[in-house]
Amino acid sequence: MKARQETPNRALENARSQASLRSLAPSMRIAQVLIVPTLAALLSTQGCSTNPWVSIPELDRSIVPYSTLRAGWVTEADVRRELGAPPFEEPTKGGGKEWVYPVRANSDRRSGVHPAGVIPAPILRVQFDSRGVVSDWYFIHPRTLERLKITETVAEARYSMSAICRRGPMTELEAVLRQGRSTMAEVNRLANSIGAPYRFPNPRKASTADGETWDMYVERPSPLLIRPFYYSIEFDSSGVVTRDWQPGGYGGCI
Repeated sequence: MKARQETPNRALENARSQASLRSLAPSMRIAQVLIVPTLAALLSTQGCSTNPWVSIPELDRSIVPYSTLRAGWVTEADVRRELGAPPFEEPTKGGGKEWVYPVRANSDRRSGVHPAGVIPAPILRVQFDSRGVVSDWYFIHPRTLERLKITETVAEARYSMSAICRRGPMTELEAVLRQGRSTMAEVNRLANSIGAPYRFPNPRKASTADGETWDMYVERPSPLLIRPFYYSIEFDSSGVVTRDWQPGGYGGCI
């Protein structure tokens, strides 16, 4: 059988098609180069990061090195000067005591992010009016009391926490802390859901001229309720540090 021969017109068309494809090749390579970083940037802006340790500069620069809390003869006065008054205190055997501080998750030595020191956990402050209804809520620094802004979306917060096991309920605060609507009973259920070791006083309540404020420790300013970690220091009967450790957070699991 004879091989089929191309007509002059068909040969011309094939030559034009091949030339057109050759001319598009550089453009296609350029598009590939541009698409990859653009997609990466898009994922980044949408919070697609598996790193749960979100930076909060106002808190992170308040880091207290572990070496300061363990160097030589460390006393109650030294710890109080570095970390402030303990939110929780409990007596121990032999006339000693234990102090517990809520801290950020990246204070945990196992996180590998800030293993050299303790970073204080912020406070979620809820204000109630004279009727016992939420009038406002916001986050504050535990030492300076400056207000802290929320810098992530709900989707970003959920994604950053997705790698954490036993992280507890992922409650959206806007749905629970409704200004002019939510009651103390509803907020009390929110506070109880945080969970803490020991008998941590949560929330801490204080009377105001217009009603009442409740303070709860959280891991960071976020549209979600994210539980903190905890840092414990034990003193002997003379008030000298004998040991320190982290009872954990997120169920003691990272």
